[in-house]
Amino acid sequence: MRLKVAIALALFASLISFAKFSHCEGTTWATPDQYIHACYSDLPSLFSERGLDKNEWPYASDSNAVEYPVLTGMVMYATAALVNSPISYFNVNVIFLAILFIGIVLITRK
Repeated sequence: MRLKVAIALALFASLISFAKFSHCEGTTWATPDQYIHACYSDLPSLFSERGLDKNEWPYASDSNAVEYPVLTGMVMYATAALVNSPISYFNVNVIFLAILFIGIVLITRK
């Protein structure tokens, strides 16, 4: 597969994913809407529920720590420092994930 085709397909898949989540972004992931439209995401929920909106370390609490590996928690903490709302936190992380996805497509293409 040619490089340009692989990148185009990865971008297309990312855009479809963005479109899928746009409905829930508009309703700020309201329940039951997020389940009806199949666009639930942990990102906006964890932003406020785990103290990332207050710039708290994700593993600081005995009862409310994130359940993800430490590297993932560090990325969550770093991206939370860049934003001030669940929607912007979601958007920053989605862009980061799309870049990682395109990078993985390029690596596995070889």
